[in-house]
Amino acid sequence: MHFSVLCAVPMPQDVSAVINAVPVDVVTGYTNRKLFMKRLFEDKKLIHPKASSELIEMERWECYVEGLLEKLLAPYDENTTDCDFLEFCDQSEEGRKAYEQDCIDCVRTPDGRIISCHAYEFSRRYKLHDGKVYRRSFGVLHHQKRTKKSKKYLPLPNYPLQKLYPTFDSFMTEHWGCGAEKETGGYGYYTNPYGQWDWWQVGGRWPLCFLVKNDCASAVVGEPACSSKEQSKQEAPDGYRWVAGARKCDIAWEVMKEFKRKKYTEQFHRYEEWFATGVIPEEYANKVRLTQDGIVSFGDCLYRNGETLEQHLNKLGISDQNPYPIDTFAYVDADDWNDHGWGHESSADKAQAWFNEVAEFISQQPDETLLVSVDCHT
Repeated sequence: MHFSVLCAVPMPQDVSAVINAVPVDVVTGYTNRKLFMKRLFEDKKLIHPKASSELIEMERWECYVEGLLEKLLAPYDENTTDCDFLEFCDQSEEGRKAYEQDCIDCVRTPDGRIISCHAYEFSRRYKLHDGKVYRRSFGVLHHQKRTKKSKKYLPLPNYPLQKLYPTFDSFMTEHWGCGAEKETGGYGYYTNPYGQWDWWQVGGRWPLCFLVKNDCASAVVGEPACSSKEQSKQEAPDGYRWVAGARKCDIAWEVMKEFKRKKYTEQFHRYEEWFATGVIPEEYANKVRLTQDGIVSFGDCLYRNGETLEQHLNKLGISDQNPYPIDTFAYVDADDWNDHGWGHESSADKAQAWFNEVAEFISQQPDETLLVSVDCHT
């Protein structure tokens, strides 16, 4: 699952000196990686290109920003090994209950051992079905069959776990895959209770979030995902370009808002016509569909029958009350992570409340703060 995160990154006073201090080998590695991914996605070629010295210097800023984002997002890494972010999740109580009460299907092997039906040495060839052992795939038709070898296994359905594992320790470590915690003696695992992502990318599926002037020095281009080629070609007003990040003071908020207002207004009237005529243009036929209530696309309601232009714009975050036309799943700064949650209600009031919350977050950031759109995966 991919989701967008708005990251607010504080910038040091002497940015130029800090950027120039980034080791050349770090910038080179970053630049070569971007070139490799670009060739892989655009040309479908597995080639490891070498960046020129000029390009490496141009990428210093992007490399520096990625380093700042790594520190900002580190506390929310689901797979972190940093002890500062890990907590022990004790499973001893649940494990003890399962060990004493639960059963599992087992078999006695031809050499007299008792093993679980899920053990690879058994399950790779055999299966227990209706109290009998069968060969999983036999002959050219790959049917299950009672073979001579399968009949040598004795079925033991609902075999108590206490009999299969002689000790609670062996049950927890071998069956549940839990380790023993030295300080408490409990069984469990370490996890990050605040984990949100297992992989991220600057821009990614949302590479065009902010509108800046063409000569904006703080622009962060990021790396578009392979699935966002069409989006990366989105038109912009004359003299401006879309980027994945920039300083708050460099973002053309008003121009951006008016551009989106015009775009979404045209979109609204287009949806109205589709719904009224019942005809969707061929180029959109695989992306949207008509229902009795409106127009939907991959589960999202694009247009609801009877809604006004103002209602349509409001649900997209374009309103007189919102100076920052940004739609994001979550936002994060050096202090905290906030999101609207999975499976949230998509009512107009809740959507507007979330847009207001994001706008308040942006308004509280200093003008020099770097705002970056990050594509996170969980």
